[in-house]
Parts: sequence; C-alpha cells; structure tokens
Amino acid sequence: SMFGNCNNLLTTPPLDTANGTNFSYMYATNRKLQTIPPLNTANGTNFASMFSTCISIQTVPLLDTANGTDFSQMFSSCYNLRTVPQLNTANGTNFTNMFSYCSSLQTIPLLDTANGTSFSSMLRNTYLQSIPLLNTAAGTNFSSMFQNCTALENIPLLNTAAGTNFSLMFGSC
Repeated sequence: SMFGNCNNLLTTPPLDTANGTNFSYMYATNRKLQTIPPLNTANGTNFASMFSTCISIQTVPLLDTANGTDFSQMFSSCYNLRTVPQLNTANGTNFTNMFSYCSSLQTIPLLDTANGTSFSSMLRNTYLQSIPLLNTAAGTNFSSMFQNCTALENIPLLNTAAGTNFSLMFGSC
C-alpha cells in the first residue's frame, strides 16, 4: 500500500524497487494517477491489487512478473485501462478479479495460466470480444469468470475438467 489511497497523486518519481517482493496495493485506489514510472519488479511475488481502482490510468509499464504467484485484483476497476503489457504469469496461481471491471479493456495479452487454480471473476464486466487461449487445466474456481461480458463473441476451448465451482461463469453475457 505504498501509495494506496493517495487520491490527488498524478504521478510518482522513479523508485529503486529492485529488492521488492510484495507489490500488493502499491498504487491501489489512486483516482487521479495517470502515469506509472518504470518499476523493477523482478523479485516480486505478490501483485495483488497493485493497480486496483486506479481509474485514470490508461496503460501500465512493462513489468517483470516472472516470480509472481498472486495476480488477484491486479487491475480490478481500472475503468480507463486500455492496454496491458505482456506479463509473465507462469508461476501464477490466483487470477481472481485480475481484470474485473476494466470496462475500457478490449484485449488482453496471452497469459501463461497453467498453474492457475482460481479464475473467479477474472474478466468480469470487461468489453472483450474474444479472449486468448488460457490454460485452465488446473483451475477449480471459475465462478463469474466472464459474468457481464456483454461484448464477448468468441470463447476458446477451455479445459475445466478440474473445476468445482462454475456459478455464473457466463452469467449475463
């Protein structure tokens, strides 16, 4: 929560974050923040809610997320977010609400989600027309994954064999 709830902050200076492991809530709920400086996140494991409710940002810089395991709510409620850089999510297990309520987001990059177990509300309330192929073989929770995705036209074949919770997975599409 380094800059969490700093509601009048427009930008931050470049910071030496090379030793950082926990980036959770770093910029969460910054309503006026427009730009994010380059960040060294190579040692980061927790990216939960890093940019959650940063309603003014349209892009984020390229981040090294190779060690990340928790991506829950990373971009949740970033209403004006238009693009997301390619993220290395190969070690990620939790993708809950990662892009939920990103109403300006029309595409997401191909993500390695092979280790993901929770996809609950991952893309809820987005305007994606199609999604890239996601490896969901280890997934158990798919509740509301695509709920209220009213523009969704194409869904690739998803392996949901391990799934136990599918409530509202495609509700109100």
